Amino acid sequence: MPLPQLGELNAQTVEELIDELAKYRKELMFVLENLDTTNVNGFNAEVINAGVINGKHLHIDSNVSFADGYDPEGLRHEMNTQFSVVDGQIQGKVSIDTFNALDQKVQHNSTTITQTATEIRSEAAAMKLDLDGKISQANSTITQTATSIRQEVSTSVSRLDGRIDTANASISTLSGQIALKAESSTVSALGTRMNSAEININGLNSTISSKVSYTDYNGTNIVSMINQTPYYVEIHASKINLYGAVSVLSDISGNLGTITSGNINISNDIYVGNNIYLGRYTGGSKNLIFADTVSIRSDGYGLSLASVTGTTIENATFVGTSVDFSRVYNIIGLPGSGPTSVRYSASSRRLYVDNYGSQVGWINLDG
Repeated sequence: MPLPQLGELNAQTVEELIDELAKYRKELMFVLENLDTTNVNGFNAEVINAGVINGKHLHIDSNVSFADGYDPEGLRHEMNTQFSVVDGQIQGKVSIDTFNALDQKVQHNSTTITQTATEIRSEAAAMKLDLDGKISQANSTITQTATSIRQEVSTSVSRLDGRIDTANASISTLSGQIALKAESSTVSALGTRMNSAEININGLNSTISSKVSYTDYNGTNIVSMINQTPYYVEIHASKINLYGAVSVLSDISGNLGTITSGNINISNDIYVGNNIYLGRYTGGSKNLIFADTVSIRSDGYGLSLASVTGTTIENATFVGTSVDFSRVYNIIGLPGSGPTSVRYSASSRRLYVDNYGSQVGWINLDG
């Protein structure tokens, strides 16, 4: 049986390369399945026995072993080196392509250095193609000029189902400035999802800024930022979480919106522009307590004042059908021509009226 003439690989694209490798594999499998044991010269075999094959490069029985120096994985390497000087530019490039005929994988690696009078640029790239159509790529570059250095690294993975995952990072350095950025994205049938983080340090205008953003498959963009200058620090985010003891050594001003908290301890004064709501939308009694002894209490219907030594109400107008003083021992300062007071004596069951401290009359409560 004549051996197949495999020849050289003449593929121009990755798809053509896979097709040619598949054809070679089918031809080799056909030869092995139709092996003529009476004519093995074409395989350079030395001995063929039942269940055992001794060839030039391999020995097959219950196990498979290969001769020293032989590549058992069917790898083929092609290396290229280029060097050129054209119009004030020097460029050197080294690349290697690896073809794995057994599992049909292709890998490409290359490095390039380009130099001009104003710039030096170095690049490194790697590409890997798997049988399942997955393509993985990685690239890194360093670009240097007299005033700046920029470093970039990127990776990309493309799958047969159309999903593409990419990641990029860069560092840019100028005189007095540093910028760092990292981002990743996923493109699939669901849409595009992206994560990004940036830090900029600018010594020229004395600022440090950082930004983190996330975009989901629905296009919703969530961003948080911190900007720092010698005069202020700005924090922008939909939510800010503070854990631990927080000390504020200056004024808090501006429209703070709604603050949801547990206990807030204020050592000095609090100023409120409009209203204070106690237990809004909840039932039960609510209190304003002063010095742990005096309180104003309300259950949502009535209002009571409680104190240790007494309660003074100045310039007040009472509106209603009645004012209940049934639990008051002494009422001082009823309307009259002077400081008039009314007092009650439990022993005599009398109500006494005093004016300027002198008793002016009484009323017997028993009739």
